[in-house]
Amino acid sequence: MSVKYTMSPHCRTLSNILPATGLALGMAFPNAAIGQDDEQTLMTYDVVNPPSCTNNKGETVRFVDSSRGRSGMAAGMADRDGSGKPVVFRSNYTATPPEYQRFIDRHECAHHQTGDVDRPHPPRNGPEHLMNESISDCIAILRLRDEEGYDQAGFNRIASAMRNDMAKIGFPEISISSRISNIDNCFANYGAPQDFVDGILKQRGLLREGTTHQEPNEHVFCRPSVGTAWITNARRVDGSYRWLSCREPEAFRMTG
Repeated sequence: MSVKYTMSPHCRTLSNILPATGLALGMAFPNAAIGQDDEQTLMTYDVVNPPSCTNNKGETVRFVDSSRGRSGMAAGMADRDGSGKPVVFRSNYTATPPEYQRFIDRHECAHHQTGDVDRPHPPRNGPEHLMNESISDCIAILRLRDEEGYDQAGFNRIASAMRNDMAKIGFPEISISSRISNIDNCFANYGAPQDFVDGILKQRGLLREGTTHQEPNEHVFCRPSVGTAWITNARRVDGSYRWLSCREPEAFRMTG
């Protein structure tokens, strides 16, 4: 079963993309990453070159630029095209800064890397869906850190662009700060991005034979509830994910 990891500028209105629980940007679409610029400002940016991307089956993922979707909203969509080839559609990237374009690219690539695109899609905004989004965020920031050399200043530029875009759409501060906190934790504490990807694939039974896997730091994800925000990573216990309430302090303390 192939499920489109979409961003809704193609088919939904803004009122549809704001989830009732106040969860962070992208949660309203099935596993998507988006960025929005104020249409009144008319600020535009050069479009960055896409990164290399290979899915969990060893297939090369194509990146396709598009001007479709809502004007002033940058978005990415991980999917398979009409011929069954893996693809990331990049919509209106001129609307968001280059640092955030790179983040969106790698977030969408991560849905291919972890096999999300070819797995049955969990209920939107449910715990499994939100875990997929948190995982893709983590992989994206790890790749920028290790492959592009992003230091703390680079991370801060991504966080600033993310905060700006989310605030313009109308997300509350708790959603914005929780998502940034989750990504900051990954950036500061996790190892190589491929080890992280391999750990996810191993847990899902998707790790290909012959792949060398180094067990990464364990992780725990907090269970979102109404009024809370993003999934926050901490530590996995006894080889399985342990759920915490997002409001439990230990969900934010148990890093590393």
